[in-house]
Amino acid sequence: MTGPRTLRLLLLLLIIAAGIMCACKEKFESYYPSAADAVKAGEFDRGWLPDVLKADVTNIREWHDIASNEVRGKFTLNERVVKGLQTTCKPGSDVPRRTWSMPSWFPASISAGKAGANGTLIYRCEDFFVAVDSAASSGYFWTKYPFGQK
Repeated sequence: MTGPRTLRLLLLLLIIAAGIMCACKEKFESYYPSAADAVKAGEFDRGWLPDVLKADVTNIREWHDIASNEVRGKFTLNERVVKGLQTTCKPGSDVPRRTWSMPSWFPASISAGKAGANGTLIYRCEDFFVAVDSAASSGYFWTKYPFGQK
């Protein structure tokens, strides 16, 4: 015989399962071979990518979590992008929050605040931070508040 207590426990378990399933749909990851592809997809307009990367960036990986408004990204460096960062952005420092759901390709050294020890330079570009790892020919970006939210 099923009692009220058993039914409440079952209902609670269903609510928890539904919450977990919904939470999974709040995190998205995309790949774009070029900035032009990301522009066509509307990623810059939606605020998931910093505008400074429109300057001929390639191999863009972008991850965002809608619930927390956090964004992480990676791209291949080129000279044009580095010059754009140096002229458009300001030197900056930030340590993005380390979360359990962050993409595995985002460097732990940046999240641990040790980017400078590896020779990585960090720039503040409006709402985004962009890290330049010249030795690896890679760049990384992150923000906590896309769309001008502060």
